[in-house]
Amino acid sequence: MSLHYPDMNLDVALALVSATLDGRNTLQKYAEYQKQIIHLDDRAYEEDTFAIASILGHTDIAELLLEKKPQTDIIDTLCFAIEHDMVPTVKMLVKKFDTNKSSHRADITRVFGTVIKLEVSPEVAEVILAEEVWWREQAYLYDWLCSALKRCQWQLVDTLWGVFAREHMKPGVVDIQEFLRGVVLHDRFFHITKQICEEFRTIVASPENCYPWRDQLLFWAMSNPGASNRSTMENPDATNLDTIRYLLDAYSKVPDRILRSAIGVQHVGAIDAILVKDTSLLESIPSGLEWRAIDQALHDRDWVPAFRLIHFGAKCESIPEAVRDELQECAIETFVTQRSSRDSVRVPACQWSQVRLLNFIAEMMSTRPLPNKSVFATNMWNARLWMTQLWTLFQLTLGVDFIQESRRLAATKYEDYDVDYDSEPDLYWY
Repeated sequence: MSLHYPDMNLDVALALVSATLDGRNTLQKYAEYQKQIIHLDDRAYEEDTFAIASILGHTDIAELLLEKKPQTDIIDTLCFAIEHDMVPTVKMLVKKFDTNKSSHRADITRVFGTVIKLEVSPEVAEVILAEEVWWREQAYLYDWLCSALKRCQWQLVDTLWGVFAREHMKPGVVDIQEFLRGVVLHDRFFHITKQICEEFRTIVASPENCYPWRDQLLFWAMSNPGASNRSTMENPDATNLDTIRYLLDAYSKVPDRILRSAIGVQHVGAIDAILVKDTSLLESIPSGLEWRAIDQALHDRDWVPAFRLIHFGAKCESIPEAVRDELQECAIETFVTQRSSRDSVRVPACQWSQVRLLNFIAEMMSTRPLPNKSVFATNMWNARLWMTQLWTLFQLTLGVDFIQESRRLAATKYEDYDVDYDSEPDLYWY
């Protein structure tokens, strides 16, 4: 069948293009011939050929046919190309967008509706945003940016933010508070948070009129911690802590309502950061709240905040009996079941900390009031020594003999646990 035959089947043409090594030349000949034949007004040929050329990435051929294409057809193909990540086709079509058409607003709405609905690649986004007609659309860019934030499309957020910050970051232009609500959910965008806070310094940093605004940012950051990795000793709680610490720095004195909020959402990393900034805050919160936070820290194995909470504010006699029983059981069970990979091979270095532990317990049992807990204030990252100190502190505060109680619990609940608790205790302190 000859390509010069006017009424050839377009399915056959597509098959020829797909199967022929010289497909570009074949389609080129067909397109050029179509521009000359009397059937030029027969849009069945033209539309299908344009679609074929666009889909196959033959942008030079598609451009030959653009002169006769209505804007709606261009938008149809553009949306299709965006959906299928056809970067060259998108690049060609966005340049042909005619802002003088009567359907201009509807077409823009449709294109932005497509990119907001889909997980568009950063490459496609960069091609679209290269044309001024698109990045002028503040409202749509904002919606697109928020959509990318929700989908955790990190690279796309950075791409969109570059355009958005350049064109629309002016006080009063956007609802910056609503936008930050999305940004502070992710420590990954800490640089965006800082940039906005610097740009809107008079709003964010004003202690007289705007402290509820800073409170709200902190609450968002604390109550939406995002992804965290609580299983590693090096980083027990990586949930927005850079953002939280940055926002806390705006306060000369952290209000007690911030600590109450952190305890309310049980973000132990935030509690830790707040107490590091101002240890006196524990005196202003109702009795029992800090123990709820310690309980959460134990369950989540957030050792650093649990350690600091106990060190800063724990008093054995201040714990209600019901709360103490629950904390004791939780702490004992956690002690028995905690098995860190870095402690799988026991070494003599652990014995030194055990000697220190036994001496300290002896002092505890012979002294009232409790001995000075400042010996535990240093945040030590050596797993064996640090965990020994932590469990000793739990023992002092909660009144639990972990060596005896853990053996009892292991005998009743963990018969198959592969540790011999009748051996020397110095080998089994974490």
